[in-house]
Amino acid sequence: MNSSTSEEPCFVVGVDFGTTRNVHRFTSVAFAYSDAPEEVEMITAWPNGATSDTESDQVPSVMHYSDTASGTFTWGYSTPDNFRAPIEVLKWFKLLLQHVSEKSTCSIAKSSSSQLSDTALSLALQESVVLHEQSSKPIDLSNPAETSRTMLEELEIEPVQVVEDFLLRVREVTVATIKNKYSEECVRGAKIKYVLTVPAIWSDLAKDRMIKAAIGAGYGKHRIDFDLISEPEAAAAYTLKAIQPNHLSVGGNFVVCDAGGGTVDLISYKITSLNPLKLDESVAGTGDLCGSVYLNHRFEQYIRQRLGNRTIDKMKLRSKREMFRSWEQGVKFKYGNRVGIEGYEVHVLGVPDSDEKNIEDGFHSMTNQEVQDIFDPIVDKVIALVQQQIDAVETKGEEVAAILLVGGFGSSQYLLKKLKETNWACKKNDRQIPTLQPVNA
Repeated sequence: MNSSTSEEPCFVVGVDFGTTRNVHRFTSVAFAYSDAPEEVEMITAWPNGATSDTESDQVPSVMHYSDTASGTFTWGYSTPDNFRAPIEVLKWFKLLLQHVSEKSTCSIAKSSSSQLSDTALSLALQESVVLHEQSSKPIDLSNPAETSRTMLEELEIEPVQVVEDFLLRVREVTVATIKNKYSEECVRGAKIKYVLTVPAIWSDLAKDRMIKAAIGAGYGKHRIDFDLISEPEAAAAYTLKAIQPNHLSVGGNFVVCDAGGGTVDLISYKITSLNPLKLDESVAGTGDLCGSVYLNHRFEQYIRQRLGNRTIDKMKLRSKREMFRSWEQGVKFKYGNRVGIEGYEVHVLGVPDSDEKNIEDGFHSMTNQEVQDIFDPIVDKVIALVQQQIDAVETKGEEVAAILLVGGFGSSQYLLKKLKETNWACKKNDRQIPTLQPVNA
């Protein structure tokens, strides 16, 4: 971001639009005052949100338009949620800024510029928690981005407008929070500069749409009042500052593995300066459809095989949601960070007890091996992607000093453990490469 020539005080606000947490998208905001740059604050008081749970520092990136004529909408925690008759809300709409031109079930592909194809981007934003009550067959992963596209076409609202409306509310909460924390004199005399994260794989057109939305939302002029930064670069800068690893130095290369909900994106950087921190891209970005949502998909395949399609299809919608909630919070998020645990349980409310199916009092028991069988095929894909980046760096006659694991899925202790244990194929000799997992990256 361009800085002004004067030393005027300012607030720097980082907006991470769409941080992955479970199968939804969340947005988080951090800010600091130029006179105390080390005192970084997170916004934790969102409208209608809790202030004491683990997600208090994030707001769901969801929208619901109740009256398109007047532009009336709700957002974040204020969007309606009726378990008995779910109301469709707009999700993953940020992705619609990157044009998706066709529907396909093909696997991920790379363009000549190493960007994810439009089709892959469409498929990347998928979730499996909402199972239709009357389903008569295993549920395919739904595509909330494409669902949102269809809804917007019916509402006659452009995706840029939705992003603008959402960013406007985020900015309003941000400004109000800053005013509540600092004195009126301090705020009145300081400028606010914003930095918004965007995927590294985005096209220039998608970035232009993001800029248009930010301008419409009151963020000011591009490159003066706000700027865009790629998500992997932001994560890398945060990690290097937070951890300050002593085995990384000027000239060193590292791989950023941004493991999210739909995709796992990777890119490699070389450190050209430590103070101030400067990074150059050493290997172009790559990625694949192996984010944490595919663990949900594999769990659904598992639970249907163990309990039977008929049993799952007879469950109430609310019970199905609770089953997936317990899988995510009680198994997926905890797997790998608990020692001495012989197994896990998920809720299967309304399903009769069965020794054969390991069901008792509305709980289905899973062994460690069963959970590992769900994780390993997805984790193996991530390992293969990291190896490709290592190979590309070594093709240039250089080595990888470290792997930075970030993103929602990147917080998995099991994924971290597997990356640390891997003997990477290197030209000189196979070796383990330090894998760093910063908090909240």
